[in-house]
Amino acid sequence: MTDQQRSDALGCMENSVVISPNIDKIAEEGVTFVNGYSSVPSCTPARSGLLTGLSPWHHGMLGYGRVARKYKYEMPQMLREAGYYTFGIGKMHWFPQKALHGFYGTLTDESGRVEQDGYVSDYRDWFKLNAPGEDPDKTGIGWNEHNSGIYQLDEKLHPTYWTGNTAVELIKNYWAALTDGTWKYIWFFRTGKEQLFNLKNDPGEITELSNKNKDELKKWRKNMVNHLSERGEEFVKNGELVVCENTLLYSPNYPKDERTENERINEWREIYKGN
Repeated sequence: MTDQQRSDALGCMENSVVISPNIDKIAEEGVTFVNGYSSVPSCTPARSGLLTGLSPWHHGMLGYGRVARKYKYEMPQMLREAGYYTFGIGKMHWFPQKALHGFYGTLTDESGRVEQDGYVSDYRDWFKLNAPGEDPDKTGIGWNEHNSGIYQLDEKLHPTYWTGNTAVELIKNYWAALTDGTWKYIWFFRTGKEQLFNLKNDPGEITELSNKNKDELKKWRKNMVNHLSERGEEFVKNGELVVCENTLLYSPNYPKDERTENERINEWREIYKGN
């Protein structure tokens, strides 16, 4: 979800300036709630509510303070125990800032906020790699200000853009899907779960058909075997799909860096001038 989302900053709310096709599609095919209420309209206690599912009194935060290091009930941990692969991407606003709360891992953007020695957000590191010499704070708005303004850098450097793209890359790495426009088959790398949908009869993918259409499922499983076979025995072995134990960040096609460690360090120093 987006952070500090104004209700009128959506195309589906008749704002012609904002381009939000995916959220607009959800609004079109689902339900748009035009009246929403928070039991505590402040950042960290609201996050504690999302994290635990509890009211302010029961999760303990009645105002703006630090999210606790651990709660009895934590949604990422409960989903993890139910078999989901949980991963947090974006602004957590927790302390410590890389706390997990049941996630397998987090990639954070803390809007420039630093609350512990040595902390650098994953977004800021990414920004340095992709925009050498640029200032991520060029727009001039602090992480807890009420001012607004137009982002002064390329849209693709915006933290929300980074959050969305990073989430998409993680999802691509977690499951693979094939479709011919009528049928859609999904294979979950980490759990071995399969899903099958008929997109003509069920464009919203509400009804999962893997238990009802065994012949179609078998056909699409074979298609997925053929699709993933080039990746080797970590994905397909003896003609069968393989559940992956580890999450891969890079494929064998990732360009190799032939430089020595000293050459890499010297180039890094030249680019960042020690910053």
